[in-house]
Amino acid sequence: MKFEVLEIVNSNNEKVKKEKEAKKLKNRIKRLLKLKCRICTLR
Repeated sequence: MKFEVLEIVNSNNEKVKKEKEAKKLKNRIKRLLKLKCRICTLR
């Protein structure tokens, strides 16, 4: 029983980690695009 619970908790943790990483990556790309747009408008 305990092992099953731990397995569920572990899989949830993995899922959360992956979601956080994806969010970070998305935000990083957004920031880069914003910066690129600013540079284009300065020219």
